[in-house]
Amino acid sequence: MSEWKIDGNLLSLEIDGKTFNLSGDEILDIEDGKSVEIGGSLVPKVSSQLPQIDFGHAWVRSTIKAQIYVPQSKNELIPWCQFKVVDSFFKSHDIPFLPSDYIVADNLFLILDPDQAAELKTSFKSHASGPIGYKQIALIQKNLSSNEYITFIESDERCEKRAPDSHAISNVRSRLYPYQLAGVQWMGSVLDDDAGFVLADEMGLGKTVQIITVIDEQREKGPSLLIAPNSLMENWSREIQRFAPWLSFTVDAGKTREHNYRRLLDYSLVITSYDVARVDFMVLGSIDWNLIVLDEAQNIKNYGTHRSKEIRKYPKRSGIAVTGTPLENHITDIWSIYDFCFPGLLGDVKAFKSEFGDDFDSAEKLERIITPIMLRRRSKDVLKDLPDKVITPIALEMNPDEAEGYERIRMEAMDEDGRVNPGILTTLRMYCALPEIVDNDLKSTSPADTSAKFAYLFEGLLDKIYSQKEKVIIFTGWVQAQEKIQSNVRARYGSFCDILNGDVPIDERQKMIDEFSERIGFAVLIINPTVGATGLNITAANHVVFYTLDWNPATEDQCIARAARIGQKKTVFVYRLFYSDTIEDEVNDCLEHKRKLQNATVKGTTADVSPDVQKALGRSPFLRRRS
Repeated sequence: MSEWKIDGNLLSLEIDGKTFNLSGDEILDIEDGKSVEIGGSLVPKVSSQLPQIDFGHAWVRSTIKAQIYVPQSKNELIPWCQFKVVDSFFKSHDIPFLPSDYIVADNLFLILDPDQAAELKTSFKSHASGPIGYKQIALIQKNLSSNEYITFIESDERCEKRAPDSHAISNVRSRLYPYQLAGVQWMGSVLDDDAGFVLADEMGLGKTVQIITVIDEQREKGPSLLIAPNSLMENWSREIQRFAPWLSFTVDAGKTREHNYRRLLDYSLVITSYDVARVDFMVLGSIDWNLIVLDEAQNIKNYGTHRSKEIRKYPKRSGIAVTGTPLENHITDIWSIYDFCFPGLLGDVKAFKSEFGDDFDSAEKLERIITPIMLRRRSKDVLKDLPDKVITPIALEMNPDEAEGYERIRMEAMDEDGRVNPGILTTLRMYCALPEIVDNDLKSTSPADTSAKFAYLFEGLLDKIYSQKEKVIIFTGWVQAQEKIQSNVRARYGSFCDILNGDVPIDERQKMIDEFSERIGFAVLIINPTVGATGLNITAANHVVFYTLDWNPATEDQCIARAARIGQKKTVFVYRLFYSDTIEDEVNDCLEHKRKLQNATVKGTTADVSPDVQKALGRSPFLRRRS
């Protein structure tokens, strides 16, 4: 007696109490009318006993070959058509979708319930051998995470490429490192499928210039919206002017922001802040954006906040999340960011939380789903593409209260006759380092609340360096700033943090450096640039932060040389922080001008008011905010 039975997803044959698991080929041969004998008896057709399995539907044997970026390949990333189905064939060629009730995979005959079939059905648009889009492969990966219907394998075999002209060749490309160019090509391929992605390169690898290139190359498809933290909007403006000055853009923020959405359509790119995007959906949400880019996308990690909800509902063709830390606290951080980039991929948040927890197994399971639309390179992977040091100027904006305080000091510097007290320059620089140094009323307030620069130092730089388990040197000459940074590093990370300034005896300085160097993982050394510009070897650090800039470019170069010197095995990433439209902006301009002239000296501040001083005092973040 032969009887076909369904056990879970598997179809099996029972003969005289014994169970036989036939291969997919054998089952399909039997259904095609071929004679198959087991135990001396001919095996009946499945459909004769299980009519619910309709063999009139299409059937497919599927293997998915993949060409994907892997760390071992350094910067080598296959830019086009990374996925394809091979060895696909159909019993009925006029059926447009996968079968509604079964699939043959790895020669196993697997039964699908209606929900599973519907989910798989959305994964494919075509089934002939050839490329599958990124949006489709992400859905397939999602199915594979819970249902092993399709085998997913890496392949060394190169897929047929799309025509290179699928992306306009941008003028920015000639300035990209090879790994950045590969990243831009990959991003363009994903966007061609109307999918979104996460750019999660480690800090210092140039996420900004890659995104500017992508926006530039996609501008013919419609306007794009870039949402950034308040303090970084100015930096984005400067980087666009530096790399793509032809790209038309506007900054829509502050009291003078646009209230007629039609006027924003005149620009290829609109830059705004998270605060504006949260409250201004009536205007910004009236545009069908081509791309929406979230810089520091962890700003929407809390899925239940008004900010996160509003931004996720903005209309767009594709969403791009830029973050070096997509997972900060809980695994739901991932859900919120991916629900913006690829709505529906991870289901609704309730189902997601029931399936994934804050544990290793969940993270491993989730990684398989999100990998196809995440690009993450580490500095060690692309080291051969990088120079010995990468210097990144970061123009920051003061917060409103900070700008108002700066304006009060600036106005107090001038008497009725327009004469200037030159000593005010030092006061302004101290205020830029930390407002509480000048304003005693602020000493009881958290410095991250009163100083946008202090907040960015931790949230924009140190948090990421900490996650990379690397070491950093911070240069600033103000003792109060040094002490505040030290106390906050120790409280926030529980890590080694010491100060090397004039109070440290000369014979104890090397001991401090040795202790810093010997620490495993993250550690911070805060140095006065006058004391530490020469004679020190600190190659254990590969990150250098100028929290305050020095007037003398030679001093800055010597400070960088503490880490970027013989014995350094990594690329040194240098971050120069300064406030736009302040005395620090003038210092930065002066440094760049002097470097161009290859002049290692600049005039210091004297009792005489130089044109530089007049120009510096003419800058005001407060006036700019009001304009």
